[in-house]
Amino acid sequence: MLPELLLGMPVEIRHVTAEDMPRARRFYADRQYGGGICPADSVLLAEHEGKLVGIVRLAPEEGTVVLRGMQIHPAFRRQGIGMRLLAEIARTLGTQSCYCIPYAYLANFYRRIEFVGIDPAEAPFFLRSRLAGYQQRGDGKEYLLMRRKKSPGVP
Repeated sequence: MLPELLLGMPVEIRHVTAEDMPRARRFYADRQYGGGICPADSVLLAEHEGKLVGIVRLAPEEGTVVLRGMQIHPAFRRQGIGMRLLAEIARTLGTQSCYCIPYAYLANFYRRIEFVGIDPAEAPFFLRSRLAGYQQRGDGKEYLLMRRKKSPGVP
């Protein structure tokens, strides 16, 4: 059976509210995402008929911003929800720079909002350490460090 979204059902993208937090945390837990949500994070949700189908967060960490935790419910993948969340991330970031550590096969996805692969030596130490930890998991996945620079002319 095809997910309802394929039949043209709408998906709403919005910022999380305090009331949404338990549901957002459950969604992450259901996907076995261990990054959690911190109070300072800017969290975006994708909802279909009131059901949470996607989530992503911008986490301020050590003087920089890191895009983390992009998760789409398996039944709703490959339907543009991730792209819509990514577009809203780009609007939220504006001219602000940002880092992310995606699976390498998703590099083109993140390039759509001007993320580029960088040498780990160009990143803050905490991100180099996080990348090394991901690479040592032994999960057979390749990870990439990416950065979205500030817009030209912005201090």
